[in-house]
Amino acid sequence: MSGWVPLLCTVTDNIHIDLREIGSIAPKGRVQDKEYNPSLPIVDQLIELGPKAIPFLVSKLKDKTLIKGHVLDFWTEVHVGDVAFFILCDFFTTADWRNSTIAPALTSIIEDRNPDTPGRIAWWAQIKKDGRAGIRRKVERILNPYKGRFYWDSKELCFRPIK
Repeated sequence: MSGWVPLLCTVTDNIHIDLREIGSIAPKGRVQDKEYNPSLPIVDQLIELGPKAIPFLVSKLKDKTLIKGHVLDFWTEVHVGDVAFFILCDFFTTADWRNSTIAPALTSIIEDRNPDTPGRIAWWAQIKKDGRAGIRRKVERILNPYKGRFYWDSKELCFRPIK
């Protein structure tokens, strides 16, 4: 990995957002879509942070802290790192839910893209294969070429790279 520089060059210690408090995420839409997720204060706080939310979420990808209570339908357990990844994916997805604002899409990290495989099974298989640290490294490799230059597109409700 010569020449590879970690994305997290900024300190995220002064951000006090507890992803364990996320609440129940709707099975449809992105976390930032008020039509489906009208009351997710944690997501609102992350959006208010602007681009600082990105390194904060990346810093949480290795967090194995179990979240108590219902978060995602059909998931027996959800960890802070899981939520951080899903929020990151949604934050880089356009309003049509089909396109990523970055290439490759963060979802490309999950190797099992069979539509018949439940998302939780594909995600857990990827964690088993790469580990949470490996997933974080893959996310950082995808984000590093943008050098942290993102803005919040208030029309599409997603992060976009500054050109």
